[in-house]
Amino acid sequence: MLQKILPKKVGTLTEEENYLQDSKRTTSASKLIKSTSLDEKTVGSRTKTQDKKRKSAEPESLAAKLDGKISPTPNNLSQTNRTSSNPSEILTDISQDTLTEQLAARREARAKTRPKTSENGGSSRMDKLKERLKNLDDSFDDDGVDNSKSRKSTSSSSNTKKFGDLEMGDVDDLEDDLGDLALSAPAPSIKPLADAQPITAETATELKTLLFGSASEQFNAEWRNQSLSFCETEGLRFGIVQNKGGPCGALAAIQACMLKRLLFGEARNKTANAHRLLSPDSRLRSESLALGLADLLWRAGRKKLAVVAMPSGRKQFQGGARYRQDNLTETLMLNSVDSQEDLEAFIKQNISLFETNQYATILVLYSAILSRTIDHVISDMDEPTTKLIGAHGYCTQEMVNLFLTGKAVSNVFNDTVELDSGGGETMILRGVGSRSEIGLLSLFEHYRSCQVGTYMKTPRYPIWVVCSESHFSVLFCLRKELMNDWKYERRFDLYYYDGLARQDEQIRLTVDNLHPYEPPGEGELVPPLEHCIRTKWNDATVDWNGTDPIL
Repeated sequence: MLQKILPKKVGTLTEEENYLQDSKRTTSASKLIKSTSLDEKTVGSRTKTQDKKRKSAEPESLAAKLDGKISPTPNNLSQTNRTSSNPSEILTDISQDTLTEQLAARREARAKTRPKTSENGGSSRMDKLKERLKNLDDSFDDDGVDNSKSRKSTSSSSNTKKFGDLEMGDVDDLEDDLGDLALSAPAPSIKPLADAQPITAETATELKTLLFGSASEQFNAEWRNQSLSFCETEGLRFGIVQNKGGPCGALAAIQACMLKRLLFGEARNKTANAHRLLSPDSRLRSESLALGLADLLWRAGRKKLAVVAMPSGRKQFQGGARYRQDNLTETLMLNSVDSQEDLEAFIKQNISLFETNQYATILVLYSAILSRTIDHVISDMDEPTTKLIGAHGYCTQEMVNLFLTGKAVSNVFNDTVELDSGGGETMILRGVGSRSEIGLLSLFEHYRSCQVGTYMKTPRYPIWVVCSESHFSVLFCLRKELMNDWKYERRFDLYYYDGLARQDEQIRLTVDNLHPYEPPGEGELVPPLEHCIRTKWNDATVDWNGTDPIL
């Protein structure tokens, strides 16, 4: 029975390791196996049952497929047997029970040391294996020198066992790992344009200086972990989810651009019930997001040239003394597009990256700045030293205006205002120069600390970014006629969405201009959102339709 079990099992262990260095020993051992046989009558029923169980429990070994090129040298031989030149001594000195017990002990030890499964269904060991497979292309350095030898020698020193002249690695563990490896959907691949250029150290330094005031600063965790993923709650599937505070101004502007395409694009012409668009399928909302991003960048590029910043996965330059690396900015490839049609097609091809990549919001911000160009962004602002990102990672009004109007102006009133600063000098304050597609309402106007002009209060589409309590959200109407016919303003519904609020239901507000607003009594609180609405529709009554007012 030992001779019947041992050749196959030992051969499996040896062939899987594939470390045959002694051809003479292999040849003599193979001949010994072939010449050895057992009478079936001497093998009991228990032996046959164990043999069948062993064959069914273990996958067919690699050795069985290699025309008998196997070695009977086991990994549990004593030192005496390793040095013995007589193969028969190797076989006779090992009992069946000893072999079975040692194999069982080995499996048990491996099972105890196997990493626990993580929450996402994989394991740390599987993650390491994936990383090893993923980084195979790093075997050669930039000069074309093969680096795999040094890694192989390091790996073999820790994962192999030596028996005389024969070395055996832990290939069976690798086979088990490959068998347990769950293949997930491939990561979104980036499809660059022909006119794509790597970012330079100078451009990266200027970008960070414009954003933070210094190239040594970095995005905080709130920005670095913000993709453009959607909410899955019924009735809110159009909404982009914000993970933490900080990039709310950018996200609200992107959400508004996406809603413009979703509610008033081709999808609207194909449905008679606009409410259905608030629960779009995955394809429709992804397409609306792609088109909304294209509108944002094309507008920033003055409808002539847009730049889409995409990560390449490798550094395009080495950081200097002034520039602090962040593992994103220095990896960018800048894709230039000179037609809106090509821009839409390019973003559609790569929209899955924006929906899943943790740097998606940063990529949109970089793309908007580069489409406008850094010099134009600086000239748009009242003060050339103004930063686009304020304290705590908050978005400045200049950034929000860049997303909504294509220009990073510092104010939201109409056109420009000239102020006499004394001594014959004039200060020019720049505002919005034309009617915007997306509007803006601000609580600051209610407190009389700013003025929102009609270009932003009455946009081309009934969608407004709302600035309230240092936070940006979105307010919109399903009827475009609201912007063109005053009769629709008598009574209408507005929908409110806040990506950070973790909404679990739609918030629908009914604005009534037929019945004058009655101020609350002393001590009663008024929702800030109502104050924002009344900066456009004075004395309007706001009904929350059973939803708890947001105070």
